[in-house]
Amino acid sequence: MGEKLMGQLLEIQQQYPDYVKEVRGRGLFIGVEFKRKNLFPASVYELSEKLKERAVLAKPTHETIIRFTPPLCISVDEIQKGSKALADVLEIDVPKLQKEKPREAAPVASSACDRCGRVMYD
Repeated sequence: MGEKLMGQLLEIQQQYPDYVKEVRGRGLFIGVEFKRKNLFPASVYELSEKLKERAVLAKPTHETIIRFTPPLCISVDEIQKGSKALADVLEIDVPKLQKEKPREAAPVASSACDRCGRVMYD
């Protein structure tokens, strides 16, 4: 089943190369990494919410990755429905989100280290 899911997600990567940077994983634990610049101002958190509206649970991580970890008893039909849901989100919802949200510049990153407070760059 993992190979089937990986294959479906790789097809989506080929269909939407502007949005999908990489698909990687092992077995049924698969992550899809998105291109932040092309997705902006939409976020993977919003994409995960849109997937949830389509009955697909996914975990957004690291601001650019969505993890898919379906149950081991998933069927081929459910894999196809989940892949179709992701394709629909990229086709329909991402352009809507990009139009709805203001395209402001991202806040300037702090030059101080989050952990120790040391100035990283001058």
